[in-house]
Amino acid sequence: MILFVLFFCSCSGNDKPIIDGGMEYFITKDNIGLFVENRNVFNYNQLDCQIAFNEKRKMIRLQSDNQMFYVNIVMSIFPKAKDDFINVIINYKTQTEKLNTSLEMSVVKIDNQKYWLWNDNSKMGIILPRL
Repeated sequence: MILFVLFFCSCSGNDKPIIDGGMEYFITKDNIGLFVENRNVFNYNQLDCQIAFNEKRKMIRLQSDNQMFYVNIVMSIFPKAKDDFINVIINYKTQTEKLNTSLEMSVVKIDNQKYWLWNDNSKMGIILPRL
């Protein structure tokens, strides 16, 4: 019994934390919104948020009902397949942050309802609804 406990309590030799702001952590998330270094800076909530979609402009906007907090995403193309690269312009405003950035994102995950886009340099990810 003692050997059993020692075996399962032994160190794996990996001192690096699993959650480091990286893509592996991001793809475990399921809620629509914007993520920056493990933080969900904008979380879409069906009860008090809206989604606006403009196919011609390739734009999706997530916003609070009072429009005080938002994430505006303009894409070079809409996501189609895993590993696609998409040029994205992101504008967002929360209670404490405001940002306007342009970057290339990779489609890292797709399911029946959502797309996960990720940029490793900025540790920024977006989970978008499939419209």
